[in-house]
Amino acid sequence: MKKIFSIIAAVLFAGSMFAADATITLGEKAYAATVNGVKGVKCGTGNADGNMTLTVGAGATKLSFNAVAWNGAPGDINISAEGITVSASKIDLEDNAAIAGGSNDFTISGDLSAYAFELTLSGVNAATAIKFASGTARRFVVWGATHNGEAGEGGDPVVADTITCAKAAELALAGNTSEQIIKGYVTEIVDAWSSYKNVSFWMADAKDGGQVFEAYRVKCETAAEAPTVGALVWVKGNLTKYTKNEKTIPETAQGGTFGILVAGEVVEPAKNLGEKTIAEFLELKNEKDTCVLTGLVSNIQNTTYGNFDLVDEENDQISVYIYGLLNAAGEAKKFEELGIEEGDILTLKAIYSEYNNAPQVKNAIYVKHVSGGSQTAIDNTTAEVSAKKVVRDGQLLIIRNGVVFNANGTIVK
Repeated sequence: MKKIFSIIAAVLFAGSMFAADATITLGEKAYAATVNGVKGVKCGTGNADGNMTLTVGAGATKLSFNAVAWNGAPGDINISAEGITVSASKIDLEDNAAIAGGSNDFTISGDLSAYAFELTLSGVNAATAIKFASGTARRFVVWGATHNGEAGEGGDPVVADTITCAKAAELALAGNTSEQIIKGYVTEIVDAWSSYKNVSFWMADAKDGGQVFEAYRVKCETAAEAPTVGALVWVKGNLTKYTKNEKTIPETAQGGTFGILVAGEVVEPAKNLGEKTIAEFLELKNEKDTCVLTGLVSNIQNTTYGNFDLVDEENDQISVYIYGLLNAAGEAKKFEELGIEEGDILTLKAIYSEYNNAPQVKNAIYVKHVSGGSQTAIDNTTAEVSAKKVVRDGQLLIIRNGVVFNANGTIVK
């Protein structure tokens, strides 16, 4: 495999009047990317191989491109094509420290000649796709690909055999359950990335197209790989429909995959706003940043996930519904292990959300709690306020700061 090192070759690689952009098609675990502002593709993840294709036009005898391996993981990638002859079946890639992190937009400084390659082709009588796939280099980036054949689509990376969001919705609502690849814009995030390693979002065929089709719990390894509103994406999965509140939603079945073709809005990192009363939390309606809430546990409805009301300590008329309490490590279904009972004083981290226009906290994170009959928090921190349980007239009561509460956290006059 011959690398391009000369100045003339580098200029030709960057593009000239005689070169056409190769058409980029995303494969498995492939994501649209840029290197120094030039469009390309990132293939592979930390634990999965990836692949993509570059399509050249009829008559092409040369394919020029840049390729680099992930930081700290140099190696080779595999190259294959049907019906034509390609000068190499593998190429060795050097790594670069800049090819790292959660973003798919990379900047490499210095001499780029080590990452420039040229393949010799023969027998290209029609537009032909050349496949690039993970080898000993699992993660790699390819960008700036050109060829000397007839011009093709070029431009943004594409996904083969996609359907529109409108078509996907039509098929799903009609009962079609086939596997499809849907292309569209992210219009609304339904479920942000969490420890479950998936995301849900609404899609449409235009950036402001509203709720046309939902990508439901598609796989997403890290928060950095999650899409944002405005992103152009593809989603692969089986079509299905789900009826909720008398509305039938067309969507992909849980467990599908997706890729980002064009990045969406830049989202500022979430912040911790610190301690807030439940009333302050409800007034803020901040659906992005975390608040620390403390209140009385009341009306426990689910002891597997931890669904209950968190009641304001000073005003029992103010409360918020907790829909799932994760442990301090962010793990679900650990509520019983935390030993929380009704009447306990609980501190948790919360992000505001709504369900059916009612405020709630989804997947709150446990911080500590004080048993209603103990002055010591479970995490061995000293409780600021003592509380004790008593039985009066056959009813369990909790006395705290001279105020009497029943087991549901309601003040007893």
